[in-house]
Amino acid sequence: MFFFFLKDITDGIPEDERIKLTGLSEEERRKKDIRICANIFGKRILIEGEFLKPVIKTPKDCSCIRVIPHKLPWKVLLVNDTREALRGKKVLEYIEWAEQTSNYLLRPTCASRKLWYNLGLGEPAEINSSCLIHDYAKIFIGRVFANDNFCKVYTENKEIVCFLVSTPFILFQNVLGRSNLGGGLLKIEVYEWKQMMVLDPKYINEKIKNRFEILAERPYEKLFVEVTKPDRRELDLAILEALGFEDEQERKEILEELYKEVLDMFKARSEKAKEKAKAYKGNKGNLQNSSLEKGG
Repeated sequence: MFFFFLKDITDGIPEDERIKLTGLSEEERRKKDIRICANIFGKRILIEGEFLKPVIKTPKDCSCIRVIPHKLPWKVLLVNDTREALRGKKVLEYIEWAEQTSNYLLRPTCASRKLWYNLGLGEPAEINSSCLIHDYAKIFIGRVFANDNFCKVYTENKEIVCFLVSTPFILFQNVLGRSNLGGGLLKIEVYEWKQMMVLDPKYINEKIKNRFEILAERPYEKLFVEVTKPDRRELDLAILEALGFEDEQERKEILEELYKEVLDMFKARSEKAKEKAKAYKGNKGNLQNSSLEKGG
């Protein structure tokens, strides 16, 4: 996907170098909205800003729940126009460069399109959740594009994000996720996300929303640190209350059990993955030794 994903490095380049690269004064460059980008190989490319949209490629691209689009490191190239309409544009030069230097357009997914360079993406989702889960799914709110590493959540009730980031929902992830991937990773496909239970939005009250807003502004932590954070605890207690646990002491006890359970489930996955990796290395060594012995 090297063609479609680019880093906008314009603002990090000194003004005199920008002028040299674009052949334009800063005023002219801004007027034409020419951005200086780099692909995954570091090649510098000139592209009109209208064709570049913020995108999340991995959970590492955004440290917090709330996405700030202009701070995302990657842009996705979205070009829907024909070559005739693009004539005179820098983006057409980039398309033609790709055609001349690689067989990218011959790949099945590209070759099947009327315009091979048109990804045909629809509207970005308001909520995106990672499909591959290490300790817990990273949920992001903000209308930006995301690649196939994420499940896109389209909903009129954005408030459900308050529940999606809660620890009760982390428990659901561990119960329903498939752990047949390397390193103890869980994977939850789109159709499985659709089957997950969520708190009815009508029960997401102001207390929950306020707790969420506090949590959404800070960076994600690893699970064993996350469950010690006061802001997460406050949100989880509010969620449990909305789920029907009215007694305060009962909520606190249930929350402690919940934290222990999600940590134990994560540890169990991790330990199982380590055991499999160790067994695989041992078997591989035995096979190599056997072949050497037979060969001798």
